[in-house]
Amino acid sequence: MLLDLGLPDGDGRDVLQQLRRGSERSIIVLTAHDAVEENVELLTLGANDDVVKPFALPELLARISV
Repeated sequence: MLLDLGLPDGDGRDVLQQLRRGSERSIIVLTAHDAVEENVELLTLGANDDVVKPFALPELLARISV
């Protein structure tokens, strides 16, 4: 599953936590920030990986296929 943190009506972190409570599927978070602290926070909240925007499509596809 791809989850963009930049939601128009809420915080993607909240959605990530809700999704993680109800599912064990892989979640890749799309974010505009590349700070180590945010990466650690997202992984702690349940993300399996994150990709910083803008990103190259081949990179995203490689992360999905892992």
